Amino acid sequence: MSIQLIDSIPEDRFLKTNGLSTDKNNVGHFKGWETGKCMMFLYKKESPILKIQLKNSLVFINSDQEGKVQTWYEQLRNITKHTS
Repeated sequence: MSIQLIDSIPEDRFLKTNGLSTDKNNVGHFKGWETGKCMMFLYKKESPILKIQLKNSLVFINSDQEGKVQTWYEQLRNITKHTS
């Protein structure tokens, strides 16, 4: 597993394959022309975004609560340190 804090999702054209896409959120399964299959749990106007690369999945997630994504990032970093 690798994790990164990013400012925005990659420049790509994403198609929703299963989920929901509104003017405020992207939630569910998507496929990018370059990124490939991924899951998104995003508030569109919020950053940073946590990018989680799992063995067979790519996940983008953020929050509308300030500092929440940074907390998740630190927690995941601590977990990956102990499992490496």
